[in-house]
Amino acid sequence: PMEEAAPRAAPLQRLGPALCAVLGCDPKALRRAIDLRAAGDGGASSGGGKSVKMARELTDALDDIAAFLAADVAEDTDSRAAAAYPAVDPMLEHVVRPANGGVAAGIDATAKSKKVALRIVAWLLAPSPRGAGDECAARVGAALARRCAPPTPKRTRLAACIALHHAAVTLVDGLPPSCSPDAIAPGLLATAAEAGEGDAPTRLQAEAADALLALTARLAVVDHRALWRALPHLRAVTESVGGWWPAACRAPRIAAREACTRLRRVEDTGDAEAWSRALANAWMDWAPLLAVRGGLDGITAGAVGRDTDGDAAGGGEVPSPSDGNGDESERDARRLARWLETAAAAASAERTGGPGATAAASERLAHALVAVGLLIGWAGLAGGGGESGDARARAALRNRAADALVPALGSRSGAAWDL
Repeated sequence: PMEEAAPRAAPLQRLGPALCAVLGCDPKALRRAIDLRAAGDGGASSGGGKSVKMARELTDALDDIAAFLAADVAEDTDSRAAAAYPAVDPMLEHVVRPANGGVAAGIDATAKSKKVALRIVAWLLAPSPRGAGDECAARVGAALARRCAPPTPKRTRLAACIALHHAAVTLVDGLPPSCSPDAIAPGLLATAAEAGEGDAPTRLQAEAADALLALTARLAVVDHRALWRALPHLRAVTESVGGWWPAACRAPRIAAREACTRLRRVEDTGDAEAWSRALANAWMDWAPLLAVRGGLDGITAGAVGRDTDGDAAGGGEVPSPSDGNGDESERDARRLARWLETAAAAASAERTGGPGATAAASERLAHALVAVGLLIGWAGLAGGGGESGDARARAALRNRAADALVPALGSRSGAAWDL
C-alpha cells in the first residue's frame, strides 16, 4: 500500500546519491568519515578545508544509507532482508564485479571500490556506536544470509561470502544475531556441498566454507556459549572441507575426520557449561587450519581469556601462528614446528605422567596431531613424495619427526596413533 511505502520514499531517493558518494571515494577518506561519525562528527562540521568538506559529505552519505536501512518495514526476517537489498546489492556488485568490468550504483567497479564496499558492509554490520545502528545491522545481516544461499546467482553468492568473511575478520566484537550460525550456516553449507567428495572446490564453494569458518572462529573468541549451539554446523563444515582432500592426501583427511569425531564426542556430553570454553579453544586452533583460502589467523590472535592449559576437548597451547614477520612459507613452517613441539611435549608427558596426567596428555597429543595433519595439507606435503610441497615446512617436519611423531606411535590414544 502507498501509505506503507511513503516512509521509505525520501530515504530511497537519497540512497542512490549516497551510494555513489561512498563507492567512489578513497578508502582512507571513508575510514575517516566512519571514525568521525562514530565520534559524533568530531569537528568535521567546522572548518572549510578540502578534507573536512569531503569528510562532511561522506558522513552525510553514511547517514543517508543508515536512514534508508532504518526506515519502517515489517519486522519478519524476509521483509528485513528485502528492505536491505537496494543498499546491499550494489555493494556486492563491487565486491565481485563482472568478468568484463561493469558499473554498479553509477560507479565503475574497481579494486578500490571493492575495498570500499567491503568496508561499508562491515560498518553496516558493526554494533553501535561504531556501526550504522542495530536495526541496520539486523537487516543487512538478514540480506546477506539470503544472498549467500542458493538459488541466488553464483556471482552474488560469492560476493556475499567474501563480505561475510571480511566482516568476521574485521569486527572484533562479533556480528549481529542476524549473522548467527543458525541463520547463515544452512545457506553456506548448501553452497559448499555443491562440490563432490574428493573434488577440488570451486572458488565459490571454498569461500562459502571459509565464511562459515570465519564466523564461527569469531564466535569462539567472543561467545563460547553461542559457539556450543553451533556444534552441528562446526561438524558439517569440517566434514565438507575434509572431504575435498583427494584420497591420496591421508594426513589432512584423517585429521579432519578426527576433528569431527572429537566435536561429536563433546556434543554428545550435552554439557555446555563444562565443555563450551574447551570447545572454543579447540576451534580457535582448528578453524584457521581448515580454511581453504586462509586469512583467519587475525581472528584468533591474542584472544582474551583463552585457556591454554589444554583439556579433554583439546584446548591448544601453541602461541598464535600469526605472530612475527615473514612470508607465507615461513609462517607455515613456523606453525608446523610449533605444533610438532607441542605434540612432542604431550607425548613425553604421556609416558612419564600419572594416571590423570597421562589421560590429559593423550588428549593434548591427539589435538596437536590434528593440527599437524591439517598443516601438512596446507603446506602441500600430503600427497607423498620426498620433495613435494613447501621446502621449509618439509624441513620442519623432518627435523622434529623423531621427537613428535615416533613417540605418538606408542601413545595410549588410538586417535594419536592413527594420526
